[in-house]
Amino acid sequence: MMLTVSALVNAKPQLWVAAAEDAKEAALHCREVAVSARYVAQTLTHSWPDDAGREARQNFVRHTQDYEAAGLVLAGLMNVYDALAGAIQAAQRTLTGALDYARQHELAVSDTGMVSGRENQQAEINTAASLISRALTDATSADEQAANRLRTIASLTRETDPAMVQTRLRNGADSPREIAERMKNRPDDVHPLNIPPELLDLIREVSEETGISQTLLQAIVWQEQQWYQNWEKDGGPLTEVGRFLDWVAEETFMPDKSLGITHMKIDTAREVIAQNPAAFTTPDGTYLGDLSDAQLAKYIEKYPQEDIRLAAYYLAELKENPYGAATDKQLFLLYATGDEPDMRAKNHQYGDATEPRGGEIRPRAEAWDRLQPRLADAADWASLTARERQQALAEIAADTPRGAEVDLHPVYGSDETAAGAKPWPFER
Repeated sequence: MMLTVSALVNAKPQLWVAAAEDAKEAALHCREVAVSARYVAQTLTHSWPDDAGREARQNFVRHTQDYEAAGLVLAGLMNVYDALAGAIQAAQRTLTGALDYARQHELAVSDTGMVSGRENQQAEINTAASLISRALTDATSADEQAANRLRTIASLTRETDPAMVQTRLRNGADSPREIAERMKNRPDDVHPLNIPPELLDLIREVSEETGISQTLLQAIVWQEQQWYQNWEKDGGPLTEVGRFLDWVAEETFMPDKSLGITHMKIDTAREVIAQNPAAFTTPDGTYLGDLSDAQLAKYIEKYPQEDIRLAAYYLAELKENPYGAATDKQLFLLYATGDEPDMRAKNHQYGDATEPRGGEIRPRAEAWDRLQPRLADAADWASLTARERQQALAEIAADTPRGAEVDLHPVYGSDETAAGAKPWPFER
């Protein structure tokens, strides 16, 4: 909706300038705290090696990533306020000049920007109307862009992965339609994160519980999903058969079989449970470490939420030592090898680069690279309101030739967030 003359005249961009300064100071504070927390975590590695020190290091590493992500979000907020204030101030200057011109020529200006005068004043009317239209259009565009960016920023308040924050802030001015366009008719080179909404909610909860980013947990589940999970998101005959076969394999002929939607091995699960006994004691008092291998294998298969929690706590342990585990991508690769020293050394040497990678780890690194923009788009799409999604779909449908098929490919989301109000794919 176009801004009115009175709304632009009464706008107070100086308040946004002040808010931008506050956001800047808060962002700087977050960055300073992140640097301090990272330094303390590294120091504790050598000076406090026991279990209490391990927990303290884990907390400091968690705080580091949290503060880095928060600093980026606040910096993004500062940029939004600065850009909005600058655009509104420029629009106000244009409008002020136009209104002064209209008064000088005794022209009437309505609140919607319509200009009227005497019959012999058409040239003056056109000049004033053009200036007012430009001012209102520029201000409205700036307001819409700021609203889009603020929508993204609001949805990032629980994101703990600095890299994902940066990716989504880069796309933060995109309209709902632009987000949808990026997901339209994509190649099927990335399978969906095929889990029900309650597990997506659990990932958010476990992220807060352990300090492991939602992005990394989603990527682990996406990468490790087993064949039957890509057929039946909400369970069914194939799912039950698949879980049964995995349980049988664990109980009999394949004792080292990886289980569950995060491919957790029994030995690794036991190590994680032993390090975090309180976290893996059920409400009825059952300590998971007391279960037999067969019972624990069956439990992991039956309760995928516990498998995700095990993976999150395991990743938190891997992250305690920042060598070769400094980023989510490095942790993603390290998870695949079971914390092999060679993998840590290569991560330290190559960082997040994919090109130098070889062997079986190369496809995994490439998969991470393909997945990240899909996760960002799915998160942005999910952050929209139902009305915004419906409007975006309506705009795409209006520009789609009749009979043509359009398919959105959000990598995750409920049926409603994935497809707005229409079944996808759809034909116009």
